[in-house]
Amino acid sequence: MNSSNKKLKDTLIGEATLRLIKDKKSINSQALLNELNKMQSLEIDSERLSALYVVIREIESFTASKEANSAGHKGVKPRTDGRKELSMNGRNRNIH
Repeated sequence: MNSSNKKLKDTLIGEATLRLIKDKKSINSQALLNELNKMQSLEIDSERLSALYVVIREIESFTASKEANSAGHKGVKPRTDGRKELSMNGRNRNIH
């Protein structure tokens, strides 16, 4: 990707974020996607439309992979030192 495409994508994300701030909305990935989709529906410039399409897909992909990782608890390893896992249900009261 050339630097002008990256700059345009960054600019579009910035514009969407500023609109969220101006409208006093929460700033999160879903709100950002909603704003970018709204921008895409109103855009007439082909270069910006193309960049909006790409950036929306990238954020959707990132969000989906992040959700998949958290759902599968990827990277969480079971204890191997003989100590019990702490639980929130009150069964494991001994902390070693």
